[in-house]
Amino acid sequence: MAVLNLEEEASLKELVSEYEAGRSVEGFIKHRLYTELSHESLSSPSSSGGVTVCGAPMREYEPGFQRQESTYHSLADEGMIAADMPESGDYEYHDLTSAGRNYFKEKERIEREKAEAREEERAYSRRQALKAFLAGAVLTAVVNYDKVAGLIGSLLSLLGR
Repeated sequence: MAVLNLEEEASLKELVSEYEAGRSVEGFIKHRLYTELSHESLSSPSSSGGVTVCGAPMREYEPGFQRQESTYHSLADEGMIAADMPESGDYEYHDLTSAGRNYFKEKERIEREKAEAREEERAYSRRQALKAFLAGAVLTAVVNYDKVAGLIGSLLSLLGR
């Protein structure tokens, strides 16, 4: 199972929520990157030798764009999001993969198994400590039989009075 950092997990959690709500993960990613965190604008028209050139479209990016794009790129590299890299060099993100859809369920299952194993180890240690205590008590009674018998006799005489 892939190990994701907190930022990747937060983004994946958003994507899984979108998927579970029946919405398009691909559409969510495109909206986040190309509507919320960037927008197209036209460059200023320029004049040269009496010819005016209309502004070409260009994309302006908000401060969080690079971080979010990098996070989606990492999720794609980890196999959580299906993605293609066309010749333009920009990733095209698609839907969640099986690994992405089941990441949190799988993580929870693994953590639960680890907790169960830890509890089983602790229970084993407690049983072993109890066995050692009982063995020590029996051995002490056997080795010191005469003193134990005298102590029991004294207790019985005190109770009998």
